[in-house]
Amino acid sequence: MSFGAYLTTVDGGVFVTPDSMPLSLIEKKTLANGTFEVAVNYDATRPMIPFITHNRAAPETNAASTAITASLDNGVCTLSAYYLGVEGGTIDAYFFSVEPQTPPEWGMAIWDANGVCILTNETKVLTDVEAVGDPSNENNSGTKLDVTKSGKWAVMPRMVGYVIGMAGSAQPIPFQTIQTSMAYYSGGNTRIKAVVGISPGSGLLNPGYINYRNRYLITDVSRY
Repeated sequence: MSFGAYLTTVDGGVFVTPDSMPLSLIEKKTLANGTFEVAVNYDATRPMIPFITHNRAAPETNAASTAITASLDNGVCTLSAYYLGVEGGTIDAYFFSVEPQTPPEWGMAIWDANGVCILTNETKVLTDVEAVGDPSNENNSGTKLDVTKSGKWAVMPRMVGYVIGMAGSAQPIPFQTIQTSMAYYSGGNTRIKAVVGISPGSGLLNPGYINYRNRYLITDVSRY
């Protein structure tokens, strides 16, 4: 850095310089019963990270639940819901990217060397991101991760595994469903775990479980 402000976090890490622009909240959307997809436009030359929280208690293991997948395509971030409506509650979706900021009528604003406003006192910067899970431990990663945090947290949606087998009794047919990461906020705590897109029920024959052993990225969304 040759000139300008140099901001650091409380632990000494670089927060922003005139040569950088922080990830910040560009939009928040809500999925409710009957809404199976939400999309947000962003600059495809810059990063985009969505996070989600389901506002309800976590379902039982293998119960019918709402799985969310994310896709990035030509500057559009799309979140698609599977099985939405079976559970109660709504899903909050937070979209973070890098984009020029609008200077406020009053307060603080910082511009980069190119004259682009990169930070103001109104910017909702992405902070408090944590990685949970241990890929070396099958029981603490991917489909088997189960963590409870105090407060309201959201998770980055991602595929964490599959459930496969044969479904039906009279004439079994191949069955497969995705498992994805989800955060469940129940009013005081957030439970982060995997969910299945479609319940295999109790009649699944020769079940198989594929665990990707992922870590989950989570963030405190109480300020958003």
